[in-house]
Amino acid sequence: MNVEEKLQKIIEAIEQLENKLETIQTETVFYDVDDLARIMKIGKTKAYNLMNYKGFPVQKIGKRKVVESQALQRWVAIGRQLYI
Repeated sequence: MNVEEKLQKIIEAIEQLENKLETIQTETVFYDVDDLARIMKIGKTKAYNLMNYKGFPVQKIGKRKVVESQALQRWVAIGRQLYI
């Protein structure tokens, strides 16, 4: 295998990785109560209470309550601005 063939394989591998990264970046991530408790470093009871809080960006999927990761980030940012 010559240098040009090796370079072509490297370029193809980079393109594949770029495609995978783009797919990962566009996927929506949802957090359930366990995830929310872990991320916010609170207990599960407080996480359940937060999920029931008026104005919290919760969504129901079947019987499960989840929050979309970007919605959670916006909610935290807005709350932070209220107290500054």
